[in-house]
Amino acid sequence: MAEESGSAINEQTVESEVTFTEDQQSKVDELIGKRLERETAKNQDAINQAVAKAKEQWQAEAEENAKLSKMTDAQKQEHDQQKQNEALEEANAEKETLKQELNHLNMVNAASSLLADKGVVADEATLKFVVREDADATQEAVEEFVKLVEDKAEAKRQETLKGSTPKIGTGNGGQSKSFGALAAERVNQQNNADVADDFFGIKK
Repeated sequence: MAEESGSAINEQTVESEVTFTEDQQSKVDELIGKRLERETAKNQDAINQAVAKAKEQWQAEAEENAKLSKMTDAQKQEHDQQKQNEALEEANAEKETLKQELNHLNMVNAASSLLADKGVVADEATLKFVVREDADATQEAVEEFVKLVEDKAEAKRQETLKGSTPKIGTGNGGQSKSFGALAAERVNQQNNADVADDFFGIKK
């Protein structure tokens, strides 16, 4: 009984195997071949770049050694000192770059937190407007921006309320809401992005 069951499973496995016609198999082989060619080309490019870099480095070292061989001890010492100074300047420049990047990241985080406390979404465009080089300047820019947003929204709300206020029935037993009130609600819900241009003096 077990032998018959095992035989049936083997037959099912054989029947479930995918088979291709000669034309299909040819296309599959072609696709595989092209994939291998692309991978081989990538590997060859990487090898060529590594070899070129190694040759460039070797050439530079050979030229350096040739130059040193013609120098006196005093000249060699001066040359070594110059190399050390150049390396130190490069390291300091890299350190300063990293320091600036870290400071910018800290200011972005600070601005995001300040804007969130004011109920303003800290999107990328807003952060570009308010992020400054130090914490005090960033906080001042955030406060000015938020104040402008609030003043602009309030001015539009007041302007809308001064207009005509026809009654709009709500169908709930005679209760109604004025047109001005509805418009004011829309103004209060507006996105702060539309006042950024006024904040920075950008004219459309």
